Amino acid sequence: MKARVGTAPRVPATPWCSFGVWSHGTYPPGHRDPLRTLHDHDLIWIMDGVPTCHIDGVARIAAAPCVILLRPGQTYRVDWDPHRISRNRYIHFTPQTGAAHVPPESTWPSLVRLPADDIVRPLLRHVVRLLQEQSPDWHVLAASAMSHAIGIVCRGAFRQAAEHGEELGPMAEAVVGVLAEHWRGAGRGRTRGLTAPPLARLAHAARLSREGFCRAFRVEVGMPPLRAILRLRLERAGQLLLDGRMAVAAVGEVCGFGDARNFSRQFHAAYGCTPSALAEAVRAGAVNPLLPASDRFAQFRAEVAARLRWYA
Repeated sequence: MKARVGTAPRVPATPWCSFGVWSHGTYPPGHRDPLRTLHDHDLIWIMDGVPTCHIDGVARIAAAPCVILLRPGQTYRVDWDPHRISRNRYIHFTPQTGAAHVPPESTWPSLVRLPADDIVRPLLRHVVRLLQEQSPDWHVLAASAMSHAIGIVCRGAFRQAAEHGEELGPMAEAVVGVLAEHWRGAGRGRTRGLTAPPLARLAHAARLSREGFCRAFRVEVGMPPLRAILRLRLERAGQLLLDGRMAVAAVGEVCGFGDARNFSRQFHAAYGCTPSALAEAVRAGAVNPLLPASDRFAQFRAEVAARLRWYA
């Protein structure tokens, strides 16, 4: 039997983009960049650290791994991780032609979290290698890979993790602090897992009555506090299951579900599949490891994950 032979489509003669300055950076703890105004497009890949990026005056947690997309005219500066060394790569570019898989620039997210198994980082490594080696047709090939990386960032399944909403309010920030303290070290013998803190403790941190706290939290985050905390625990379980280094029972215990049957029931209600079937469902495109969320909850989720270094 003869092997099937295909013909690769021709690479367009006009590259999708031209490239400007590109390099990588290593920053000591607490380093702060000056405020800058962009004159071209800039893709910043945060590789290590949990910096805070100020884009047009709005502060966003940029915990690694993530991609920041900046456009001409925007202002930005970065306060790098105060506790450890940070690393990034950056590529300045200017789009030259349109591409069906890249949405209009006005819809590009400013900051997008990357899941553990994303294709964006291999594409960006390929772009950097082409820029370094400049082999024949490097410009066209690098521009094509760059356009695909940006198209995936803008349209990929992990788009739900984009931190493009408003900053958290002071009440939600107080809850993030309590969760970070309550959950730090979960699964390492120092806590019983990601159990929900008492509502009274959360309300006290927010300096509100229980009833007032529940109302305020729903306004700021978009759902009741216990439901939001359950969502965080289930999504963390999903991430650990996709990582593949822990058994299902151990994941349930780490995420605060002492009863395996309750863990399976809650997980199935959220994801539509059992914990053991998650990885296969994600590969088939039937399930998103991060559940659909409003911008407000996505920001809340990102802040908790950054404090606990869940993605680092």
